[in-house]
Amino acid sequence: MDLKELHYFHVDAFTETPFAGSPTGVILLEETLPEETMQMIASELNHSETAFVIHQPHEAMRNQCAFYALRWFTPETEVHFSGSATLAAAKVIQQELGVNVPCIVFKTIIGEIFTKKSGDYITITLPVDDYEALDPSEQVLWYLGINNYQRAVYSRNLKKLIIEVDDELALSRIKPDFNKLRGIDLDFDLGGLCITCRSSNPEDYDFASRYFNPWIGVDEDSITGSIHTVLALYWSRELDKKHLVAVQSSKRGGRLILDLLDQGTVEISGRAYVAIEGRIRLPL
Repeated sequence: MDLKELHYFHVDAFTETPFAGSPTGVILLEETLPEETMQMIASELNHSETAFVIHQPHEAMRNQCAFYALRWFTPETEVHFSGSATLAAAKVIQQELGVNVPCIVFKTIIGEIFTKKSGDYITITLPVDDYEALDPSEQVLWYLGINNYQRAVYSRNLKKLIIEVDDELALSRIKPDFNKLRGIDLDFDLGGLCITCRSSNPEDYDFASRYFNPWIGVDEDSITGSIHTVLALYWSRELDKKHLVAVQSSKRGGRLILDLLDQGTVEISGRAYVAIEGRIRLPL
């Protein structure tokens, strides 16, 4: 049987050590694959997100940047953005392919995403997402096991609900009923749930969070870059700071550096570790 081999990397994003952070797949392609094939690969790998990357050699160099097409898939569906998989893709291109340029631009379904390397860190520049106050449904609170909370806000652009709880002990005690959350019927669109709180160790980091999205096959995400476009603005206002350090309190854990810029953008920076390299074989 004739086979087509795809170059695959397992990358732990938003960490500098293996077996921590967000386990992410990166697939290097010479040409695009059918969506059904990419979805089956993402389901087989079963990472929160898998990135499919195609070099764009026909793109003229702008500002000494290399250009790649990028798409993201969870085990169940294609998504509009993944911060972890974007960071992982940039890490593979720079470290494993040896592409030594000041920046990498990813062409995606939401437009061009700029990344740059600074030492061991990779920085992704994204627009901040604003939010509005929202009373969370009693059902949502019940299914999350939340009895008390400080404040709840909703990002209409991302369709994500953020609930601030009292402290990190309350954060750690949350045990969602994912089966009930999947079937919940609300009067607003819900595309993800984030629970957050102030840091118990503010000299080390500013705030902590957990993120749940069972609607796309990710019950609890290890690290979620995308939600930090809202969290950065939220905690910048709450703490009166534009430089923030965030941790995501999943079992694997991870750390993100956030810098709010005056033009309504946020730089999300983190490190990544390439843990596994291999080949995926597809029949021709």
